[in-house]
Amino acid sequence: MIQRIARRCESELIVSLRIDSFYHSQFAAVRCTAKNANRWFASNKGKHTVNNPADGNALEIDCQSVQSKLAEGADFLLLDCREANEHALVNLSEAQLLPMSEIERRVGELDSQREREIVVLCHHGSRSLQVTMWLRQLGFENVKSLAGGIDNWAVVIDPKLPRY
Repeated sequence: MIQRIARRCESELIVSLRIDSFYHSQFAAVRCTAKNANRWFASNKGKHTVNNPADGNALEIDCQSVQSKLAEGADFLLLDCREANEHALVNLSEAQLLPMSEIERRVGELDSQREREIVVLCHHGSRSLQVTMWLRQLGFENVKSLAGGIDNWAVVIDPKLPRY
């Protein structure tokens, strides 16, 4: 995905955040100059692999690893970027809700968490991956997306959770 975005980078890079809910879709864009984008991609080439637990800079983390962190009482923020109506259907009690549709306006609430590890979750992992990339662009270095989202959590970790 990063390589695809980098290839499109001519005069500027636009990373679109797709904001989904049951009732509406909105789009927000984060812009940076091609020079800065190319510098970011060059300095991070090969560092952001998906689902490679040995890579401390991986974009995603699997459900089992997050479950282990929770069981060990590890100090990290579990951030749910789904909309409130989705959160009401099924949620992880340890997760803090900050909907993707509100994150641009409320990102300041995360400033105190900047040095902490943050794991972002959504329904299937697409929105959380977009939020992860956006937060990294804002300087949050230790952010990962929960691979497969809460739906995968319900399949792999807790089959009693409702799926939607």
